[in-house]
Amino acid sequence: MTNRQKRGIALIVAGVIMILCAVGMHRMEQKQDELTGENSRVLLNQLHREKISIQLPDEPDQPESQTEPTEMPVEEILGYDLIGTIRVPEVGLELPVQYGWSKELLNVAPCRYSGSLSDSDLILMGHNYRSQFYSLLQAEQGMVVEFVELNGEIHRYTVSETLTLRGSEGELLPSDYPLTLFTCTPGGQSRFVVRCGSE
Repeated sequence: MTNRQKRGIALIVAGVIMILCAVGMHRMEQKQDELTGENSRVLLNQLHREKISIQLPDEPDQPESQTEPTEMPVEEILGYDLIGTIRVPEVGLELPVQYGWSKELLNVAPCRYSGSLSDSDLILMGHNYRSQFYSLLQAEQGMVVEFVELNGEIHRYTVSETLTLRGSEGELLPSDYPLTLFTCTPGGQSRFVVRCGSE
């Protein structure tokens, strides 16, 4: 066998290994997507079942450390701190939203990245899994987006613009829009951003 033939066989073997690795990674991502979807469904069902109504204490009785105007009512459901649900009826999206964020929490449901409703600068993030924010990639100007607080109050917005930011452009996420949603683009190299104005 010549060196050229050996190199050819080695390249074929390397190619097969790369394909098998890619298939394995795709299957792992699919399983994580399914698990994330199930986690979100369980939380959303529990939230609907409990029909949560937050009763905030009167202002004078509230400890000073909890009177910051940017804070949002939070309720612990099944061990997760939720602030409400996000809905985009046109693409069939309804998901619970968590107050804090981390890689682990994102595997359960979308998270608050920063901001609040009261300051009109709320930013929510979610995976681009089919069970999470994948359908946001279909967002178009004029689409209705709703954020439902735990007390049932509905805040309606309309999609004003969508844009794609490189991963290094995270400082461009904050804006003058009252609600921003974002997820990764397929492949995870960039962020797909949906900016929403008040309806």
